[in-house]
Amino acid sequence: MLLPFTKIILGVSILSVAFLSGCTTPITPDFSAMSKKYANILEQYQIDMIFTNIIRASQDHPLSFLDMPNITGTGSITTIPALSTNFMGMGSTYVAAPLNGALASVAPSLSMQIGNSFNFSQASLDNATFWKGFLTQIPLSSAKYFIHNHIPKEVIFNLVVDEIVITSPDGKQKTYINNPLRPEYPEFQKEMYQLISHGLTVQSSFDATDAGTPMTEKELEKNYGANPKQVLAQNGMELRQVASKPVAQYQIVKLTPAYKICMETS
Repeated sequence: MLLPFTKIILGVSILSVAFLSGCTTPITPDFSAMSKKYANILEQYQIDMIFTNIIRASQDHPLSFLDMPNITGTGSITTIPALSTNFMGMGSTYVAAPLNGALASVAPSLSMQIGNSFNFSQASLDNATFWKGFLTQIPLSSAKYFIHNHIPKEVIFNLVVDEIVITSPDGKQKTYINNPLRPEYPEFQKEMYQLISHGLTVQSSFDATDAGTPMTEKELEKNYGANPKQVLAQNGMELRQVASKPVAQYQIVKLTPAYKICMETS
């Protein structure tokens, strides 16, 4: 016995709606999760590069400096629901909804397309910049900074001092080289600890350089306004009086930070 056409269509429609409404996308894009994943990937990439260079350096191989400045990711989810039916009529009088029609096939379908793609650029950093840092002498400002942060002087000076040269009153010199592989290295350490016990440290000061020629108060006000001392101080300069007669004259002095190794005195 053939079921009425209208009941079959109604049943298939309910089934299709239930089937489609119970389905959801398996992947939900989340910006927070993607950004955290991106940060973890870059962090691991940088750690791998550091350890790679440590191994290369231990084997006297050239170092490699690569960077991954950015990663661009795109994702797309497309859901395409569809319902296809095929009917066969029982006569030439089949028009729209004949009761005497026979159902041949009803095929609900749901297709989904998911796509993820990532683009990244890997840049080779300028090796000359890094090698220049390796080959440049450590500035005293770095030693001053770390000593200021309460790191033991013994550690700092053993890292930054290359050699100690002692000149005797008769002009003879004795050189102690900071190289643990040399047999005289214990002598270097002995001299180093002795200097530290006498107050070896790094102190900051300023090197003064004259800028231009001396000027009177009127000339200073003309060039730098009503308060030239304040204007010059904002640019790392100061005024020093160099003459008082017949009129007071002032010299502009440029101050440049300088660091020196010296001995503390009590």
